[in-house]
Amino acid sequence: MIVMGFIFFVIFNCVLFAKWKNVKIAIAVIDATADFFMKTSRINFVSAGYFWISAVWFAIWMTSIIGMLGIGEF
Repeated sequence: MIVMGFIFFVIFNCVLFAKWKNVKIAIAVIDATADFFMKTSRINFVSAGYFWISAVWFAIWMTSIIGMLGIGEF
C-alpha cells in the first residue's frame, strides 16, 4: 500500500514537473478571476441574495412538509 502511494506520488510529481508552464498559467487565471470577483461586488451580492432566497424557500418547504406529516393519518 505504501509502495503504491509512493509510485503515485512520483508519477504525480513527474507530470507536474512536465506541465509546470500550464500550472503557472492556471494559477495566474485563478488569481485574475479572484481579483475580478473581489472588485465586482455585484457578483457577491447576487450570490448572497440567491443564498438567502434559497434558505427562505427551504424553510417554507420544510415547514410545509412537517405540516403535511402532522395532518397525515397512519
